[in-house]
Amino acid sequence: MSMSLAENQGANGEEDLSYEALSQLEDVKVPASEDKIAKLPRDVITSAEQAAREGKCSVCQLEYEKGDTLMTLPCGHKFHEDCVTQWLQNYSKKCPYCKEDV
Repeated sequence: MSMSLAENQGANGEEDLSYEALSQLEDVKVPASEDKIAKLPRDVITSAEQAAREGKCSVCQLEYEKGDTLMTLPCGHKFHEDCVTQWLQNYSKKCPYCKEDV
């Protein structure tokens, strides 16, 4: 049985949120602005050696390959441009790895 926030107030008048209510709050989507996304630096991987050094995208879990375009967030973490763009536009304005704001 789910309670509304108004029905779930403690004795001191403040909201007394259940685990279920708190976990639902994390599902709130706060995407980054198109302007911020457009300004993030991009870099193309030019060699197999560079791809090996970069490792893999923590969004899609695929190894980087020569020719891939990476986007670097202000925190320094890099991802495939398409992967992190979808993350930032559709889910969160925070780095998918360290949760720092973009």
